Amino acid sequence: MVLGLLWGGNAYTENIFDCETNDNDLPANVHKGKLVIKVDDNFEARLKTGDPDTGKYREGDLIMSAPGAVGEVIVTSRVGFVAKGSYDLFVSSNTKKGDNNYFKGLFVESAVNGLIHSLTINVWEQNMPIYIFLSNNPQKVIKGNCK
Repeated sequence: MVLGLLWGGNAYTENIFDCETNDNDLPANVHKGKLVIKVDDNFEARLKTGDPDTGKYREGDLIMSAPGAVGEVIVTSRVGFVAKGSYDLFVSSNTKKGDNNYFKGLFVESAVNGLIHSLTINVWEQNMPIYIFLSNNPQKVIKGNCK
């Protein structure tokens, strides 16, 4: 089953974070990388499952009713096991810099192997700590900071 996004609206990206990770748990296991997070405020999205080839809704598929926003995670240098590239992002809490709640999102590295990762940013702190949970390395939370 493939997880997709339903959305509508005009393209206008407003919420942008420029982040770096520099975390290691062993000398040979360094999680250093750079990523940009962009979120479009004009899209309202819902998570859904569907046919992986057509994207069409099928009997037994699920649409999550929690509202969210659409964005992307752009990895400019490898972060943990995540390669450089652009990944779809579903944001369940699109808080801005200086707000008093966490920024929270999910991104899919590969629909084929089911790797769904999550990230959280403490937007109220000056150095905006980011925490990335990679589903193919569940014992490790990668830490960094955003601007």
